[in-house]
Parts: sequence; structure tokens; C-alpha cells
Amino acid sequence: MAEACAKIILFGEHSVVYGKPAIAVPVKELVTRVQIKPYKTLSVMSSSPENDQEKLEKIVELIITLLKINNINIRIEIDSDIPICSGMGSSASLSVSIIKEFSDYFNLELSNKKILEISYECEKIFHGKPSGIDNTVIVAEKPIYYEKNKKIEFLEFIEQYNILICDTGKRTSTKVIVKDLRDKYDKNKKRYEYYFNEMSGIAKNAKKALEKNHLEMLGKLMIKNHELLKKLGVSSKELDMLVDAAVKQDALGAKLIGAGRGGNMIVLYDKNKEQLKKALENNGAETIFETTI
Repeated sequence: MAEACAKIILFGEHSVVYGKPAIAVPVKELVTRVQIKPYKTLSVMSSSPENDQEKLEKIVELIITLLKINNINIRIEIDSDIPICSGMGSSASLSVSIIKEFSDYFNLELSNKKILEISYECEKIFHGKPSGIDNTVIVAEKPIYYEKNKKIEFLEFIEQYNILICDTGKRTSTKVIVKDLRDKYDKNKKRYEYYFNEMSGIAKNAKKALEKNHLEMLGKLMIKNHELLKKLGVSSKELDMLVDAAVKQDALGAKLIGAGRGGNMIVLYDKNKEQLKKALENNGAETIFETTI
């Protein structure tokens, strides 16, 4: 059985697609598990009814083609803790875990570089033009500072940071949101390039804050990043309510994660955890997951 973890982007959603830097971290407590067993024909089964069976089969077909494997009679069983379409890298985790299991089952001994290459091609099925950050941080299983077509920087933190991941329960399509933003960008490049440059500066300053354990600065940068995401048109009433509720309870910072317009948001805190959780639940959080980075 092979596994791949979830992820969250701390800074740089959307702007990373346009070549700007972003910071992402793995969430190792949540994983996708894949197991291959001998079978009479090729079969793909997922325990989650939310998974798109057609896309699952396309991903498997693509992996088989890229790995040049013939005459496959196997059943691929998939189980995942990661909520789908929620900003936590469920599609990248799915692709990476399937590729890892193929590598193990067929004794291919694939390198991380090869897993990255194939999983990036799989991500195109889900997102059209992915940035590459999701599959990269999931394969690395380490915090990364990512800029497309540049060498990945692995980040080391002095302290652990407390994070709440809050789910609005609303599911959205990353592919649709990314395309919508691309259309807006094409119509007004000057405005959106300004927003992306602002987000680039935030990511660079956040890297320094993380490495020096400047909690207050980190929190302020999160809130600023969320405000820019609102200007991009990728937030939602549900996400904004949760961010506002967290800030009112003296959270250090809060922002949406992933494509937006639903899914999850994160809260950075150093105290009042139970008060925060209660306020978030009262403002629409369907589930709250605690983690440290």
C-alpha cells in the first residue's frame, strides 16, 4: 500500500500560477491510501462517492501510458481522509499515491523526480494549467518555498506553528476558478499583475517571518494575503465570515486556502484555541482540524 499526504498553501494561491513565489506545507495527518491487487481486468475503485470515476480512470490510463506498462489485470483500491475540492491537494495526493503504488507493485523504483513529472501531467486532468506546487510539496513531504521553473527551497522552522483548518462545506472547481481568473487577467493585466506582485512580496516576507519565528508579522501577512485574494474575486461570504470571526477572537492570522470560493481556510493562533473553535463553529465551520507546521 502506498500513501501520499495532504497540503496547505500558506501564501501565494493563484499568484503562483503566474510565476510568483508561494509557500506550501504538508499535512501529514491526512492521507490518500492506494492498494493494487491482482484482478481479472483493470478496475479502479474509490471509497469516496465524491470522487469523479471518469477522471480516476483517465488518471490511471495516463499513468499506465507514461510508465509503458502493458497487459494490466489489476484492481486499484483508493481510500482518502482528504476532503475533495477543498484546497488541501486531494487531486495531487491521489495522483502521487497511485504512482507510488504502481512503482511498488511493478518494482519500477521510480525516483521522486519521475513521480513529480508524472503527477504534474495528472494534475492537468483536474486543473488544466496547474502551478506544480501541490504535487511538489506532497512528494517532498517538507515545507517548501516554490517558484515555477526555479530550484525548490526547503524551509526549516525554528518553532512549530499552531494551525486550525476550517471547512466551509462548500465545494468548488479549481479548474473553473483558475480559468475565470485567467479571463479577468487577460482583460486587465495591469490590475491583476499589481495584485500578483503584492502577493509575491507577501510570500517573500512570510518566508523571513517563518524562518525567524516572527508570529505577529506572519499573522498580519496572512490577513493581507486574504484581502488580496478577495480582490481577485476568489473568496466567498462563507470564507470571509470565518476569517473575520478568527480575527475578532485575537487569532494571529487567517486566510482562505486553495482555489477559494469555498473549501477551507486556515487560522494561525497561539492562545484561546477553544474560544476560537467555538467562534468558528458559530460562523459556519462544518469541521475544524488541528495541526502544527
